[in-house]
Amino acid sequence: MVTDMGEESTSADVEAPEEPGRSRAILVVGTEEGFSSMLVDYALGLAGRMGYSIVALNLLEADKREMRRYHGETGKRELETMQKMAQAAAEDFGGKAWARKVAFKSEWTMGELDKCAQDILAREGNIELALTEPEYFGDSDGEYKSIPTFMYSE
Repeated sequence: MVTDMGEESTSADVEAPEEPGRSRAILVVGTEEGFSSMLVDYALGLAGRMGYSIVALNLLEADKREMRRYHGETGKRELETMQKMAQAAAEDFGGKAWARKVAFKSEWTMGELDKCAQDILAREGNIELALTEPEYFGDSDGEYKSIPTFMYSE
């Protein structure tokens, strides 16, 4: 797991049995606290069918001004609580990925969705699709929810 401070931990990374040529990945963007079951199920199904691995991102969406509030003691405690919840959610997601033989790793960060996604895309180099929670784009219309999906190409 990579935090906004650049600290790394592998506690939520799950290595599934590798298949030859499995190098393509899906970026799955959840909230700062976790991933909806709808997003997890869709991502795992897609990754399994397409032979992709998963890079799961817990994102606390905030601009620079909003991030300043997390520098004080109260803000640090809030971040710590969110990171613990995110780690538990990522471990649960990783366990489901392992059971379905999908390679998985996770990260937690804070910032703007586009910038954070671009940073991960540049670092990973193998992400072809990104999936997000419907709420990121206001798509929470009751029973007609769908998973926003984006394709990346060079």
